[in-house]
Amino acid sequence: MNAWTKAGECNDALNPTVSPSASPTGSPSSEPSSEPSTQPSLEPTGVPSESPSSSSQTAAYYTNVGVRFCTDGSNQEYDYLVYSSTPYDADQCFSTCPVSNDLVGFSAEGIGNWCICHYNDGNLPTGHSAPLEVPENPGTGPVEGSDDDDFVGNCYKYHPAQ
Repeated sequence: MNAWTKAGECNDALNPTVSPSASPTGSPSSEPSSEPSTQPSLEPTGVPSESPSSSSQTAAYYTNVGVRFCTDGSNQEYDYLVYSSTPYDADQCFSTCPVSNDLVGFSAEGIGNWCICHYNDGNLPTGHSAPLEVPENPGTGPVEGSDDDDFVGNCYKYHPAQ
């Protein structure tokens, strides 16, 4: 085969026929069909996408409020669960906190390996695996700020999916 033949084959591939062929070609068309099908497909169309776990997806559920422990509008700390194992960034801590209607935020600290999940007063979730729970703080309602506790992590306000 010479170069002209290869180029000729390429040119033929770039000039499709005007009318549809009698049988499918086996490869997808470059343009969508003009009308949608009237029947659903009999088979699924592919593998499901990954669960939302990347920073850009999970970050939509929380915002950084400041350094230290999260506090309510009266500067009161919330009841909380403490997790400690590996350094926590915001995404890892968010994924660790048991989600409930009373989760208001969390504090993540990577240096000391702490993740603190904040809940409305009297409403710590049950059945969690946290090694420490602190149920005696009066904080309620949305996170409004952070305090001057010795904790050196960041406070994040939780925004439940609407």
